[in-house]
Amino acid sequence: MIVCVSELSFFIFEIVNKYVRLLKYIDLIISRLKQSVYQHCPNYKRLILYKKTQLIILSDLYGRSKINWEQAYINHFQDKYNVQYYDCCDLGEVDKTDYSQENLHQQFVRFGIEKAIQNLLKLEKKEVTILAFSIGGTIAWKAALNGLKVQKLIALSATRLRYETEKPNCDIDLYYGENDRFQPKKDWFNMMNIEPIFLENKEHDFYRMKGFQNLSGLDDC
Repeated sequence: MIVCVSELSFFIFEIVNKYVRLLKYIDLIISRLKQSVYQHCPNYKRLILYKKTQLIILSDLYGRSKINWEQAYINHFQDKYNVQYYDCCDLGEVDKTDYSQENLHQQFVRFGIEKAIQNLLKLEKKEVTILAFSIGGTIAWKAALNGLKVQKLIALSATRLRYETEKPNCDIDLYYGENDRFQPKKDWFNMMNIEPIFLENKEHDFYRMKGFQNLSGLDDC
């Protein structure tokens, strides 16, 4: 019986020993393969380590439009970022049965902005970059003040920011059409220490026009 136990122990020891040697051999092969790949493919390591940043796109007052101008922005950024588009009407639980500007605006002011912030905070837990249009810029700004981890905020025509008195702790770029009469006043920009970008002879909804997804600075978001 003692001999049998001893033989069994020796047998188990040999199996374990062979298994350890096999693991070392596999590790050596993997190491040599990596060296070979790095030598012949210099960009391999950079590509493996590259991870796309999360880019949130927040719609304007109307949500996803019938002409779907938002898709141009999604297409423009999707190669560089993990793009997540949000319809602000859906986030704010706004009823679009009456699709008029006045009706949508009243709902956002009464409850939609705050509801959108609450829902956005539930949906996004990690650090994000935000590209937002009109009311979406206000939602993004307030969400950042309420705990959303924002690396950078780029807002186009976010006119309701003129009512804000506190600034989020993130990089901020603000774009406005020169002729947008509801844009914040110069004193507000000075108070927030923000240098806005004004687009000559453009109105509030300039961002809906073809080609504005290529604005200088947006690719740095």
